[in-house]
Amino acid sequence: MATYVWDLGFDFTDFQDPNNNNQSPLEMGFVTFAAPPGGAPGNSRNLQVNDIIQFNGFDLTPNASVGDGTTIQGGTITFIDAHSGQPASPFGGSATISFLPNLGQSTALGPSAILGPTLSVQYPRWWPVINPQTVTNEGHFLMTVSISAQQGGQTGIRTFVHDPEMVVGSVGG
Repeated sequence: MATYVWDLGFDFTDFQDPNNNNQSPLEMGFVTFAAPPGGAPGNSRNLQVNDIIQFNGFDLTPNASVGDGTTIQGGTITFIDAHSGQPASPFGGSATISFLPNLGQSTALGPSAILGPTLSVQYPRWWPVINPQTVTNEGHFLMTVSISAQQGGQTGIRTFVHDPEMVVGSVGG
């Protein structure tokens, strides 16, 4: 069993794609867990049953700060089986996991072991955005991660999306 951290970073200066509902890219980093601010790059295509994954959110917008009014309004992680195209979760249960309710504003700064240029750079963070998840099912899973956030002092909610994949066990990619 290993423990991993999947960092999710959004940046309000990123491009909004007019051909895709004005969505913006969500930056991601996957690392092995080590007491903060540690960690080494991990591989989401080499997981095992009983591994644990914690998902954390970071505001990577230049000059973002705790208390600047930026809020996470919600988010989801949705899984499908890469071979059948059917909803399926590596964590058992529902193929869609919703973020914790009432995440609101960030209350702390923290480093990302993979999204920042160095561990000395700290960002407003939400730790965790969903409860840690234990891998229970082998398979090749496609994911869609979506975060809805509102920048402090601005109207409107921005959506940030990324579509990585996860492989558990020796099922092949």
